[in-house]
Amino acid sequence: MKRLLICIISVFVLSIAYAQKDEAQVIQRTFLNCTIGETTLSKAKKALKKQGYTLITQKKGKIEHIMIIETLNPSGVYFGGHDWNSVLLRFYEKKLYYVMFSKGIKTSKPNEDIDFMNIITKKLKEKYGSNKYVLLTEKTDNFTVIDPYTLIILSKNGIGDETLGITGSVVLVYTDGDLFYKIDESENDEF
Repeated sequence: MKRLLICIISVFVLSIAYAQKDEAQVIQRTFLNCTIGETTLSKAKKALKKQGYTLITQKKGKIEHIMIIETLNPSGVYFGGHDWNSVLLRFYEKKLYYVMFSKGIKTSKPNEDIDFMNIITKKLKEKYGSNKYVLLTEKTDNFTVIDPYTLIILSKNGIGDETLGITGSVVLVYTDGDLFYKIDESENDEF
C-alpha cells in the first residue's frame, strides 16, 4: 500500500512539473513542418522538398545549414502574415536549433524597414506580451522575446544588394535558447 501511495504521489508531482514546462514553453517552435530541438537534418530536407522549396545546403564544422532562397518568386516564403525572401535553418549535431526569416526591403521609400519591423514587433507583443514566462526587450534596432526554452530576435540592418534593388533587410530568428548559447560559447572560446 505504501508503494502504491508513493507511486501515485510521484506520478502527480511529475505531471505537475511537466504541465508547468508546457506552460512555460510558449514561443512557437515549428516552422515549415520542422520543429526546433526535434527535427533532424534529413527529415527537414525531405519536408522542405515535399513543400516544393529549392534548397541550398552547407556544412561548417558541427553546424549544417539549409537555405531556402525564393527571391525569384515574388511571394517568397509566407510566414506570420508576411512574405519573406529567404529562410535559413541551422542544425547542430543534425538537430534543428535555429530558423531565420529574412526580408529584403526593395524600395527607395525611407524607413520601410523600420515600418516593417514595427509591424512584426507589434505582432510579437500581442502574441507573447501577456505571458508571465516571457521576457520582452526592445531597442532601437532589435526586439527580443525569450521564454525558458526559446529565443526570438527581430532586427534590421542596412545591408542590401543594389543589383536586386534591395536597400536593407529585416530578419526574424527563432532559436533554441540552450543550444544557441552553447554553440556561441564554443565558437567564441579562445582556449
